[in-house]
Amino acid sequence: MKSLKEQPMKTSKALVFDIKRFAVHDGHGLRTTVFFKGCPLRCRWCQNPEGLETTRQVLYFKTKCIHCRCCQQFNEHIDYCDRPYFKKNQNDFEQVIKACPSGAIQYDSKEYDLDILLSKIKEDEVFYKHGGGVTFSGGEPFMQGEFLIKILKRCKEEKIHTAIETSFYTSLELIKKALPYLDLIYIDLKLFDETKHQKYTGVSSKIIKENIEITKEPEKFTTIKLDADKAIERLAAEKQQFDYLFLDPPYAKQKIIDQIHKMEELGLFSKTAVIVCETDKTVELPESVAGFHQIRKQIYGITAVTIYRKEGNR
Repeated sequence: MKSLKEQPMKTSKALVFDIKRFAVHDGHGLRTTVFFKGCPLRCRWCQNPEGLETTRQVLYFKTKCIHCRCCQQFNEHIDYCDRPYFKKNQNDFEQVIKACPSGAIQYDSKEYDLDILLSKIKEDEVFYKHGGGVTFSGGEPFMQGEFLIKILKRCKEEKIHTAIETSFYTSLELIKKALPYLDLIYIDLKLFDETKHQKYTGVSSKIIKENIEITKEPEKFTTIKLDADKAIERLAAEKQQFDYLFLDPPYAKQKIIDQIHKMEELGLFSKTAVIVCETDKTVELPESVAGFHQIRKQIYGITAVTIYRKEGNR
């Protein structure tokens, strides 16, 4: 096993930058998606840059600021001009945040202990009875591996369906500890080519590929090591059908359109299928393609996420 670029965070609490309720694109049914802080990759197209760092970052929201200057008293933490500027040699802004009456100064994430996070997840458990559950995402959830395993175990004790969205760039030891408590695994292998993976994500793909190969959990995930067009033909031959398709970089606009057409022609989509396309924000995809209608487009930094649904199922 190769050494990891960054080691997992050791903490008794989870550092979470978002909890998304009623998520429909992170697994089966209605789900609660928990976004953990910390990621060892530095993808050029990252759509969750707030999840990269392993520590809390202090943020300033200009639109919330009422210019009361309450924060100015903390001159060891802040240089105040027309707005507060945070000093990089400080890491504890608790008192500054408490002093801000409008919420213009906040941390980018919150700490949760095991019981509180489980309680937050269970707020939506009425929806899990119809095929939903909890999905752990990030960042890279395995960066907080020990806490992740504990919360997965508690969720299984509560009979909550569990899923994870991961780069699989982590230690095999953590993966093996987590597997018994996972019902569904989404592995995002960014680029199969090792040189390109290193160039565009900052880390080697070898550890990811080794982890996939060694764990050998075919009932939980399938990796097809083929060119996209050949993979589509194989899936058609196996008479597979999909509810969700996720197309991420380095797909170009025309490639996305061509492959959606091909998959539709080969009958690979279910009647209620949803397609999620991740592209550069400058790429304009069509309103409709192969019987799918664009229902949403969202910009995240330099990245655009475009969602299509089969026409007639809006």
